[in-house]
Amino acid sequence: SFGIVLYVLVCGKIPFDDQSMPALHANVKNGLVDYPGWLSSECKHLLSRMFVTDPNQRATMREVLNHPWMIKGFNGPPENYLPERKPLTTPLDPEVIHAMQGFNFGSPESINTELTRLIESEEYHRAVKPFQREKGLPPPAKDAEKRRRFGFDVYKRRSSGNSRDTLTGPSSEALQLGNDPMKPFSPLVSIYYLVKEKQDRDHAEMGRDQRDVRDREKAKEPEVLPEIAPPQEAHTNSAVFEMPGDKRTG
Repeated sequence: SFGIVLYVLVCGKIPFDDQSMPALHANVKNGLVDYPGWLSSECKHLLSRMFVTDPNQRATMREVLNHPWMIKGFNGPPENYLPERKPLTTPLDPEVIHAMQGFNFGSPESINTELTRLIESEEYHRAVKPFQREKGLPPPAKDAEKRRRFGFDVYKRRSSGNSRDTLTGPSSEALQLGNDPMKPFSPLVSIYYLVKEKQDRDHAEMGRDQRDVRDREKAKEPEVLPEIAPPQEAHTNSAVFEMPGDKRTG
């Protein structure tokens, strides 16, 4: 989809188009793209790498971000603003699990069971190890081996009639393509991270809103002037002689 978006932005049209729906599907599956003649060779090369139909041969996000066409006129690839994702550990966050019901993964209990099975699997452990080596993280203890990293890998949609297997089962490609953060180990794991990150943003924004409300209410409060006590009554000497017509002082 990234390649299609980039193609539309650069070329002003969609890369796959045909009056016949079967022919259109065939063009998409075969990666048959019509590149305009005025397209630069660097841009055409980048798009052709993104439109490779075999995910094992397709350009990774790292390759795309470091492509000469992407960094032309800049000192390097664009900054990565993806939030850092720590390895998933058990127990999982029940608030996140509950929110994942909206994606039709089943009940919270079934989601928790399936996610726990995934992150405790050997496949998940193997997918985590390259990232841990890159980050210099110490290898976990045997018991902690069940608490593993999120998927920096890609899953493959299989031609299975079971949608749950398709959505939750990692493929062999998921263990071979390195630590590209745009390639999830499993959709179920990816959704967990997305929901958690959304909740974290909402909580942070709610905290800011509450602080803003308190600041506005405080600004509306009338300024309280300090009360000044009246001076004490003067003490005069009653023995002092007063001239006629003088104002009495005592």
